[in-house]
Amino acid sequence: MNVIGQWMKIMSTTAKPFCKAPWVNLHYHGTLGIAPCCEWRGDYFYGNIDAFNSSKTLEDIKKRMYDGNVNKTCSECIGVEESGVRSSRQSYEEYDMSNGVQLLDYRPSNSCNLMCRMCNAESSSLIAKEQNIIVNILDTEDVNKLELDKLVRIKILGGEPSVDVKCREFLEKLSNINSDVDIDVTTNATNVSKKWFNLLKKFDNIYLQLSVDGAGVTQDYIRTLSKWEEISNNLDIYEREFGDRMSLHMTAQMYNYAIIDSWFDYFIDSDIELEQYLLDNPVGFSLRALKPEYREIVCEWLDKKNNIKCDQAIAIINTHEYDEMVFREFKKTTRYYDKIRNTNIEDIHPRFKDIMKDSK
Repeated sequence: MNVIGQWMKIMSTTAKPFCKAPWVNLHYHGTLGIAPCCEWRGDYFYGNIDAFNSSKTLEDIKKRMYDGNVNKTCSECIGVEESGVRSSRQSYEEYDMSNGVQLLDYRPSNSCNLMCRMCNAESSSLIAKEQNIIVNILDTEDVNKLELDKLVRIKILGGEPSVDVKCREFLEKLSNINSDVDIDVTTNATNVSKKWFNLLKKFDNIYLQLSVDGAGVTQDYIRTLSKWEEISNNLDIYEREFGDRMSLHMTAQMYNYAIIDSWFDYFIDSDIELEQYLLDNPVGFSLRALKPEYREIVCEWLDKKNNIKCDQAIAIINTHEYDEMVFREFKKTTRYYDKIRNTNIEDIHPRFKDIMKDSK
């Protein structure tokens, strides 16, 4: 039985929304607006918190959660669960809806020092500059009007939090109000300054998610302006400073998992926890573009490793079937970015030479 089918079975005996996010979580994005969560694939509300709370947008979202009309808007969590990984939707189950918003996902702007292939202008100021896109930034100062001392969990993302002045100012204020809150900070691991680390260490229950998408040339190709030699050294520094209060966050996509056998040994051997997530959007970069013959090659390699990280990767790779239209979009988009960034996907692995010339 699929994810929605399981929920409908529960609904037959108990009135329960598909997801509690609209009641217990607030996703506040400085360039996009407000949504129930970051995985939301529906429209965002472009405005402040008070306006959102009284909006028809929120009313419609809550109704959708009871109607089960969530195939598109909640596709990311559905895909994650079908790959055997715990989703954000499932994590919201432990919270009581009657207690209101207890979780905050805050991304004040798109200030960033990288240009990741799967990212966009709304989340990277450098991509906005590269593509000549004017991105309006909301005034999110009203986030400070929330009862920050009563929130039980806060996620901080970007852009890149370590270079975002608004983000750092918020963390400073928060450390004086609720320093023992459970706080998750997602960073690209490019910053290991003493000032940044001292700010993070003001929180008693901090957990870091370091975003990496491969090793060596694979990482550098996907996360433009990233340099693996520096990143690998920084990962050691983060581990030394924060120990088990951190993990690696990896998005499984065409650019890395199609050649996972060329770089994954680094992460198999690493003692740092690895969290693998299926990239569902942009769809053109997703593993729906990976043809069966290439899936077989990488899955056979992974299977021989007899390792739990490899087993998770296999499950992720096989979550979705091959889609010819997605494959065509992958080739088109890859050629576009290679042209404007003066790169060549064939340089990171010879397999991509076969993939890119394959027109069937």
